Amino acid sequence: VWATDIFAYVAGRAIGGPKIWTAVSPNKTWAGLAGGMAAAALFSVLFAGAGGWAQPAAAMALVGAALAIVAQAGDFFE
Repeated sequence: VWATDIFAYVAGRAIGGPKIWTAVSPNKTWAGLAGGMAAAALFSVLFAGAGGWAQPAAAMALVGAALAIVAQAGDFFE
């Protein structure tokens, strides 16, 4: 979640672009979501590797990206 939040902010500010849901959260962009998903995927792979988990890297990347979407949805519903 922290990787998603940090890198979504960085990507959203650097790239900008269309907003996701301005009525609820006026500053969240699609570029920010993509940046957050990429960061969460990368950090999930790195943490799994550092922890010695036997999961394939692609599976951990997908889990990280999916959790990034869940984190963003949590921000909207908060």
